[in-house]
Amino acid sequence: MIRWRYALPTLWLVALPGSCVRHDGLSPSAMLDITSPTRPSSVMPAADRWPDRLDPTNDGSRGIIYDQPGKVSGWVGGRVPNGMVIQGRPNDYAQIMGLFDGMEQEEVDPGRGDTDDTDEDASSGVQFEPGGSFVVRLTETDDAGTADSAAYFVFVSAENELSIPSLDHLEDSKLVYQIQRTWFTYRKPPQGESRGVAVLMPGIYGTPREVVDRTERALGKRGWSVVRMLAPPSRMTVHTEYEIPTDGDASPVLAKLARDLDNRAAECAYAVDAAVRHVAELDPSTANLPKVLIGMSGTAITLPTVWAYAPDTYSAAVIVAGGANSFRIARLSSYDDWIDAVRITFPDGQPTQDQIASFERTYLDLAPLDSYWTAQTMRGKPVLVIHGRKDTAVPADTGELLWKRLGEPERWSMPVGHELIFVSLPLRLLKMMDWLDEHVPSPEAD
Repeated sequence: MIRWRYALPTLWLVALPGSCVRHDGLSPSAMLDITSPTRPSSVMPAADRWPDRLDPTNDGSRGIIYDQPGKVSGWVGGRVPNGMVIQGRPNDYAQIMGLFDGMEQEEVDPGRGDTDDTDEDASSGVQFEPGGSFVVRLTETDDAGTADSAAYFVFVSAENELSIPSLDHLEDSKLVYQIQRTWFTYRKPPQGESRGVAVLMPGIYGTPREVVDRTERALGKRGWSVVRMLAPPSRMTVHTEYEIPTDGDASPVLAKLARDLDNRAAECAYAVDAAVRHVAELDPSTANLPKVLIGMSGTAITLPTVWAYAPDTYSAAVIVAGGANSFRIARLSSYDDWIDAVRITFPDGQPTQDQIASFERTYLDLAPLDSYWTAQTMRGKPVLVIHGRKDTAVPADTGELLWKRLGEPERWSMPVGHELIFVSLPLRLLKMMDWLDEHVPSPEAD
């Protein structure tokens, strides 16, 4: 059964295990040294380093937008238990079918969302989100009085995976389209004309929801139209396990890990880019207005990659509790048990400091979409970093590293952990809005 998560009060944050610190003996300064690149640096990731997706329109869109019909009164989200796969509902199929409009019907068998119940004559099938994914469900209503005024839509993508039953039955292999979705809302400012579009991205599982709600309201009061990502892309938290050998060659495992983490970051970029372009169609008055990015926690880690995918789109960014080097973050985060996404273990025994340094260099050399690299595309741009010097969820040294890679932009640094950054964020919203006003002038001021 999927565990559906409802809005939680801000104080839930203080109960999370932020005090469970993991150390490997490397100081922040040492970590900056060991992550020095061993390959030539390219500021912009090459086009072929962005993971492929099914492109039904052949325009490089990497997915489609599905507008939710009818009235919506709210939403809930739930994590798919490990070892399970979402079984599609009618609305799930309605969302994905636009991906296959250009294919013959017999080419694709949607099945029930798993690979064991598909048409044997079809050349491909689909699979909805597996264990660890976070899926949003919208609450529909016929009551106009309870309906939300926001527009709801979802970005849907699919990547191919070859499914081979066994070596004795290679002829039975077929492509399985791995479905991934990202839900958004679009809300105009409550009064007056829009002064710009703010893309608001929450932490993992859409948290901390009350803080994101308050941030959205603050942006609206300052005249921003808000594109809100309800939760990060559904497969961003897929449960995977990596065993890194310390007595042999670790590079194959690190290469697989790098591809996985890059793929998760890329999906965030694809979804946001598609959402921003879709809003320009929904509300043409916003097409030429300035755009800003705001990322929190998990999406603060991927924000530089979102920027790098469409660097000419955005005018400024706010990064709250982010970091660079996702391998290190996944390995040391005090939230790894709670999130239960990327599990990294060392079955041969714990690595030495020299091995850790080698693993991190190898990983970064193989991960061009890590924010360690993509942060360079934001240098010289208005960027505000909000950082906790005692953060253990996104380890503080990785936040320090990201700030360095961004070119040391303006930073509000506090002697607190991850939870208190967000508990106190509502107290800093007015100051954050002032910062945006200062660095992204309203079109009326031009």
